[in-house]
Amino acid sequence: MPTKDEFENRLRVLKDLVFQLEETIVDKESKDILLRLASNSLSDVESCLLPRGQFDGVELTLALVEKQLLHARALISKYGPNLRVVGG
Repeated sequence: MPTKDEFENRLRVLKDLVFQLEETIVDKESKDILLRLASNSLSDVESCLLPRGQFDGVELTLALVEKQLLHARALISKYGPNLRVVGG
């Protein structure tokens, strides 16, 4: 199991990636659909799970967020920053 410092580093990297993707995606609705859940999950990790020492929850949540962000990055690579996502 990673240490709290390692989780905090992963959290920081993922928050930076969310910021980069927010800056890249042009369409507001697409940005919201692709990044809102990941962003909210990272906030939950930072404000709730990490301070309470719930490291199993932290590990699971960060893994899911990583997958969500990799998917968003793949869509941007394929369709460009002007992509439009319909629905959720």
